[in-house]
Amino acid sequence: MNLTSQKALRLVLLLTTFILIGMLSARIGFAPLESSFDILVVQVVIVLVTMTCVADGRARGRPMVEAARLATLLVCPIAVPIYLLWSRGWWGLPVMMLLLVLLTGVIVAGAVTGAIASLLIN
Repeated sequence: MNLTSQKALRLVLLLTTFILIGMLSARIGFAPLESSFDILVVQVVIVLVTMTCVADGRARGRPMVEAARLATLLVCPIAVPIYLLWSRGWWGLPVMMLLLVLLTGVIVAGAVTGAIASLLIN
């Protein structure tokens, strides 16, 4: 794959992850009872985050080794900030903060949308 397609793949994976997280938080805001579907969606999000890190590493010219991919898959919340610092140096901190702000916004917007939908239906 060339560099442009690697960057496009990274963007598509990141957007898909955010959309899926938004849909999950909207569903939880709509019907707060946990279901087995939620566990499946969380697992898909973890796989998407790992795939995003792998695609990002390839696009930046610093591909992840297999052990790092497995670690990212198993302990995603710990491995992703470490990956961002490894791949970008200290510039990983602003990227991490930006991603956290975007993630918080998506979760809040999804939960509010789900709660409003729940109120409108009831």
